[in-house]
Amino acid sequence: MSRAMSHRSGHPDRRSRAAHLGPVARRPLVLDAALAVWDRHGYAGATTAAIAEEAGVSKPVLYECYSTKDAILFALLDREEERLMAAVA
Repeated sequence: MSRAMSHRSGHPDRRSRAAHLGPVARRPLVLDAALAVWDRHGYAGATTAAIAEEAGVSKPVLYECYSTKDAILFALLDREEERLMAAVA
């Protein structure tokens, strides 16, 4: 049974499948999600599961973009540093 059919039949909604963007296109979205999760829950609460959920992707998709939680957060710090430096310049 397809997801659309199960939705019409009144079964509980299932998370819709994210469009396949590939890791390069998805990385900025993962970083946006990581920033939101980190802002709400801090480092300890910024788990890969929480980031994946915020980004609307599965953990395997998240791991296609970044290999670890720390890799995500280091990339986020790099991005935000670049944005800050550009704003100051």
